[in-house]
Amino acid sequence: MFVKLKENIANIGNMDKALEGMNTIHGENAQKLLIEGEEALQCYGLLLDFACITNKRLFFVDVKLTNKKKVVVSIPFNHIVEVSCDYGYASDEIEVTTTHKTYELKMGVGLAERFANDVLTQMFK
Repeated sequence: MFVKLKENIANIGNMDKALEGMNTIHGENAQKLLIEGEEALQCYGLLLDFACITNKRLFFVDVKLTNKKKVVVSIPFNHIVEVSCDYGYASDEIEVTTTHKTYELKMGVGLAERFANDVLTQMFK
């Protein structure tokens, strides 16, 4: 039992290292999408797709499998009315509801809660 626990703790450390690497890559891509006076605070994502929390808005990028099309959605924090998390075995899902639409974002296991907390922190500043 303790061996399995130790393996899980090691895997969490490895996951954090992998996420740091992805955060750097996504952060570099996010810099290209910032407007004047905007600062990227945190980026979350998997492989090509990512979401970025800035000091002014939330935006997310959906890169299609062909890599020829990229969809960027930008949401000012004052337009977000609800953030919900769905924790799963293989992935976590976030729903961001605005005054007009609900967006569903899929993230790696363990990221949904961090992401939701970061969005809520910016919403209530």
